Amino acid sequence: MGCRFTIQKGLVMCQPWSEEEKDIVRKYYHIEGRQGVQKRMPHRTTNSIAARASLLNNPEAVKKRLSPPWTKEEIQLIRENYKKLGASGMVKLIPNRTPFSIRFMARKIGCRGFQKDTIDDDDIPRRIELMKQANREVYESGDYVGVNDLRNKVTRRFDKLVEEEFGKSK
Repeated sequence: MGCRFTIQKGLVMCQPWSEEEKDIVRKYYHIEGRQGVQKRMPHRTTNSIAARASLLNNPEAVKKRLSPPWTKEEIQLIRENYKKLGASGMVKLIPNRTPFSIRFMARKIGCRGFQKDTIDDDDIPRRIELMKQANREVYESGDYVGVNDLRNKVTRRFDKLVEEEFGKSK
């Protein structure tokens, strides 16, 4: 069985699954797993084989995978609130959407730049000094094991110094 690709709008697209391919997935997936089935169909990726197996075993999954179209109200809520709340916060306003789908739509409509905390430009020199101080204190204490432990302890110390200085973290 050869590779069956078509080109649509300049993109290489794999053709729809044939009944023969679906039968192979039904017959061998539960025995051989995705790698075994891929040996029988090298033109399909292991992820596409696993997804197809899931759909063949649970036809209702097809309906669940297709989320309803975005409403104008949902898109307006994203435009107005995404920068302040981020994807996780937006779930409270749009409960039938996942953080991933909200993030995807925000990027699609050009809403970027959610930041948990904004830093005043005047604070940057002092924050640099606090980072140097945290590095110095942790390094000189010698109370760390390995680079990752050193980095984690410096970060925690820096957060504490910033909180003491500015009353908020980072």
